[in-house]
Order: sequence, then C-alpha cells, then structure tokens
Amino acid sequence: MKVADYVEQVIHLYHTNNVRELIDYYDISIQYCDTLNQNCDSSLIVINKQAYITLKTDLNPLYENFLLAHEFGHFLIHYDDNISFSFILKTRKNALEREANEFACRLLLHDVHIDEIENIEFIIQEKGIPLKIWYSVNEFIFPIENTKR
Repeated sequence: MKVADYVEQVIHLYHTNNVRELIDYYDISIQYCDTLNQNCDSSLIVINKQAYITLKTDLNPLYENFLLAHEFGHFLIHYDDNISFSFILKTRKNALEREANEFACRLLLHDVHIDEIENIEFIIQEKGIPLKIWYSVNEFIFPIENTKR
C-alpha cells in the first residue's frame, strides 16, 4: 500500500485528520520527557503491542503536531511488535523515515489545496512541517509538478 493510501484510509475510517484524535483512537500513549537524546525530538516505541510516543518538552506546538503525525505514520505503516523509531531532524534519507515524513505531510496538509496556494512555504510552516522535511518529500507528493521545474 502507498503512503497516500494509509492517509486516506485512516481519515476515511475516523473522519478526521486531527493527529491527536487519531492517536487517541489507536490508544497510543503520549509522554513528555526531557531525557531524550539531545538530537532526538520524538520517538515511537511498541512494547507488548502497546504503543508509546515520547516527545521532548517545550517544543513549538506546531512542530510537536508534526512529530506526532510522523510517529503515527511509523505506527501505521511500519508496525511490528516491539519496534522503535526516533525522530532526528538531520536524518531524512532512510526509506522508513521518508515514508513517515511523507505520511505526516500528507495528513497535516490533507485539507489544503496546495495547487491553489501562492506561498506554500507559509502554509507548510503554519502546519509545523520543517521546510527541510517538506523539500525532501514533496516530489513524492507532487511528482508531476516537480518534473516541470
């Protein structure tokens, strides 16, 4: 299944793209912790089929929402018993991280008609998506438009 299919399926099933609501539907626990690795802003851990998302405290709420969507993407797309992922902003190139980033972007932008927006960077930042992440996945979201550039 493609990343876009996961996004459409979960939105269709629960009638929302609100990441906190979706995480709640899946009974995923959100925890805050100051002892995460200095370079790690969030992580997903599944232990005995119970999922936990851990976030650094004092993050920008918009960025926190992106991180929740990213970790939720790992949960849906890459689920396995006893698995873990950590979000490090500098790590974007591995396929699993790219898929989670694409999932987060698609979920957060689901209600936005990007082709009608002139200042896409403003909207991307308003949704909490780091521009580096957007530029690393937008070609997977809009492959035809990127070939014209």
